[in-house]
Amino acid sequence: MVKKVSYSGGIGIDDTAKEVRIARQRGIMVLGIFTGDEKDLKAEKLIFGKDFIYTREMNHFGDIIAAYLKRIIAS
Repeated sequence: MVKKVSYSGGIGIDDTAKEVRIARQRGIMVLGIFTGDEKDLKAEKLIFGKDFIYTREMNHFGDIIAAYLKRIIAS
């Protein structure tokens, strides 16, 4: 019998943060886009560091992403 293990919380955060670091080391730019509850922002920061966007304004989502991409391209 296979025991099911929950892939959430610390395990999921640590694993995702590791994969983000690996991608960045390979020269891949990674951006987290978060629209969830403020209580979960700590996990987002642990995974993506400073490269994430938090918005609750879904009607401005495209504008926010476009502004970020313009800033990245210009730098």
